[in-house]
Amino acid sequence: MRSSRLVALAVPVAVFGVYLVTLYPTVGWVDCGEIAAGCYMLNVLHPTGYPLYTLIGFLFSHLPLGTVVARVNALSALFSALAAMFCFLAVLRLTRSQVAGLVTAALYAFSLTVWSNSVDADVFGLTALYVSLTVYLLLPASGGRQQNLLLVAYVLGLALTNHMSFASTFVGALVCVILVYRRELFRVHVLTALVAFFLLGLTPYLYLLIRSQTWPLFNWGNAHNLERLIWHVTGKQYQVWMFSLPFSEILGNLGRALGMLAQELYFVLIPVLLWGMWLLWKKRREIFWLLGVIFLLNILYAANYSIPDIQSYYVPFMIAAFIFTGVGLAEVMKRLRKVPSYVFLLLVLIPPAINFRRAGAQGNYISEDFGRNYLKSMPENALVMTANWDMYSPIFYLRYIQKERPDVCVIDKELLRRSWYVQGLRYEYPWLYERSRSEIEAYLRYNDEFEHNTLRDPAGIQNAFVAMINSFVTKNPERRSFLTFDDRSDADAKSILPARKRIPFGLLYELEIGDTMPHRVPISFDYAQFIIRRPNLELDYRTKVNMSTYERLATERAAYLLQMERRDEARATLDWVLKEFPGSAAATNLRSRLQTHDE
Repeated sequence: MRSSRLVALAVPVAVFGVYLVTLYPTVGWVDCGEIAAGCYMLNVLHPTGYPLYTLIGFLFSHLPLGTVVARVNALSALFSALAAMFCFLAVLRLTRSQVAGLVTAALYAFSLTVWSNSVDADVFGLTALYVSLTVYLLLPASGGRQQNLLLVAYVLGLALTNHMSFASTFVGALVCVILVYRRELFRVHVLTALVAFFLLGLTPYLYLLIRSQTWPLFNWGNAHNLERLIWHVTGKQYQVWMFSLPFSEILGNLGRALGMLAQELYFVLIPVLLWGMWLLWKKRREIFWLLGVIFLLNILYAANYSIPDIQSYYVPFMIAAFIFTGVGLAEVMKRLRKVPSYVFLLLVLIPPAINFRRAGAQGNYISEDFGRNYLKSMPENALVMTANWDMYSPIFYLRYIQKERPDVCVIDKELLRRSWYVQGLRYEYPWLYERSRSEIEAYLRYNDEFEHNTLRDPAGIQNAFVAMINSFVTKNPERRSFLTFDDRSDADAKSILPARKRIPFGLLYELEIGDTMPHRVPISFDYAQFIIRRPNLELDYRTKVNMSTYERLATERAAYLLQMERRDEARATLDWVLKEFPGSAAATNLRSRLQTHDE
């Protein structure tokens, strides 16, 4: 027993240590910038709000160690490391095998899916902790069954304040509780106590209600009343992407999810997983249903959701699969008693060895550089409209936490479709809001109908939306205005001041109004000022797509300069592209054209 406790304590320490070595040193992609800044500033984060994560993150982000984002990154790593401990404890309790428990913890902690989401500011580590803790608590323990059940009820309430992907675990826990505690549940005082503890777990949601009243800088959802609170915590904003996919796409997503699991189990452990499922079905049916419901409902939920970063939504499904595998592995070890335990213990080393460069983020400054290079592309007091969250999120962190470029105005065009964001412009950019007040109020009248599902004039809201955006530019003529998108990549682009040329400038497109205004004449831009630090890692698809922005915009800038007979500038720009992206076919072809003309 003593050795098991020591090993249980060693698991999160070891995992957390590896995570710290491979931690993002700065802001990462997707929601990292928003989450890190949101924790530090006590903002209201994107649905479902993550109030408990925000409050804990607020404390971590103010520790006097490192940067703000590094502290919040470390918090996510800590949550995942603790989840690894409960995965170990769950398998240990089911099998009494420390080796099987350690292998399970390693499969979980160092899987590509979990590891890559545990080294930056992300809420899925906390979800994983809730899932693994719930499973552990529902396993039979010595004494105090009813007390344990009350703790489960409280944890279920807390977990629902974090992420909707926990819903499968919630249902699985209910099934398990009914199977194991059905007699106690018929007692009024027990049921009353369970409901009370569950509701107590939901109390962090009060943070959203209270904080929204004060209008923090980022007040996502404006959950200031019961209606808006319910919208926010149920993810109403995202429901358009949920449970509306064609059947063929759902099947494709299911196939990719199962393929992902097969890779995380290195294919050879799939029979061990199935054996573990069979053993629990025969011997511990209530635990089979607990894990089986988590496994099945989570994969069905995630497969019906169409977003680019869907892998992290499969974390509960992966945890259930790994625990099944741990149970099966313990039985394999029993059948192969002549094989020394240390041979099986070597399995612990395989996941970190394989995924170190794939999942780790050590030395990865690409997202920070991406945001900062966008800021370098913005002239003083520029007004920039973007539809790229991977640009907006790190810039939000750089501007409001590191206090870089407070002079520029950066607006997320897609968030303008939400009333809370438009209303928030009053506090972030009061001058912008006042100058476009009439257009904003006209749009918000349509938007209120849209958010209450009573919109009767889709064309009207789109016209008002575009009119509002155009007014931001036309009513602030002293500011140079830019887009991060063009007609080829965005459906709204053609409607945004269509008479104005789009001039490539840095990583932006300037909305040109002609040469009659001297400050609007295209000026030079030196791409050599960009800093692009490439880590010694295997870059994922998202990173590669964002990195291609440099090559594309700089090459387009060179083509524009060539058209304007500014050949020296075009040559210097192409030299930079080919230095940073030596395989660029577009830049190579344009350079050949320039050389041919020079000859």
